[in-house]
Amino acid sequence: WASEPQIYGRFGYGLATRSCSVHVPRDPQALHPTVPTDPQVRLRLADPTDWKAFAGVYEDVATRRPGLPSRDERWWGRAVRDIAELRGGSSALRCVLAEDASGVRGYALYQTKQHFDENFGSGEVSVRELMAGDSPVLAEIYRYLFDLDLMGRTVLPRLPVDDPLLHWLQNPRRANPVLGDGLYVRLVDLDKALVSRTYAAELDVVLEVTDRHCPWNQGTWRLAVGAGDQAPRSCERTDRAAELALDVTDLGAAFLGGTSLSELELAGRVREDRPGAAAEASAAFAHFPAPWCPAIF
Repeated sequence: WASEPQIYGRFGYGLATRSCSVHVPRDPQALHPTVPTDPQVRLRLADPTDWKAFAGVYEDVATRRPGLPSRDERWWGRAVRDIAELRGGSSALRCVLAEDASGVRGYALYQTKQHFDENFGSGEVSVRELMAGDSPVLAEIYRYLFDLDLMGRTVLPRLPVDDPLLHWLQNPRRANPVLGDGLYVRLVDLDKALVSRTYAAELDVVLEVTDRHCPWNQGTWRLAVGAGDQAPRSCERTDRAAELALDVTDLGAAFLGGTSLSELELAGRVREDRPGAAAEASAAFAHFPAPWCPAIF
């Protein structure tokens, strides 16, 4: 997460994930009635410091969505840290679990802050982290957060850009969605990085890469990959003519699959020397669900 994007761009970091912030007014009917439900799911409050009870949900989401860093005990301690002097009038950190007979399927870490006006309760629910294994569980947690007593709105500062919430809200305009930047990625060893990820489609393309800080990345590379987890992947230097020319910053932006190389080509940041090369590379690099990094560090 960049303190100032222009600083990080100077050193080869590209914008690889985005997030969406929303402010949902309290409403027990905020979600459309067609939103999926699961009658087996039950919600209960839990101690946030008992993170081992819900760590498996995070790990499951992380295997499917690029950009989530793995967490050891120290990082989990940071994720649930609650310092009373830094609350700024908010409650202690709280945790709600969504579970069924098979175990915990989702959780939310949140705080509340009381406020009263002529309508009595108009406090704020601030969600630190929300993870769910599937859509019905996610919807159940949203219903809970959007109808807490004495609260006036729920703030979700960092949602994935493809989170279904804006499709579920009966009036998404009232949530005031705002798109923001997220994780910045810098490829240090380009060839090792490009063969370490999977691809959505076959691709054989020659990249001309500039990198003024890591000269071992600079030059012309042939990237040849198949589709899927077990497909062969290679990235080797070549003397073939370049088909796409770009800076390592833009390759970092595309690396997790959230920024399209065609989008960058349209912006003038990628040069296409073979017609169709940008579209082919975009299809191969794409990933669903969208990459996302939920925690600022």
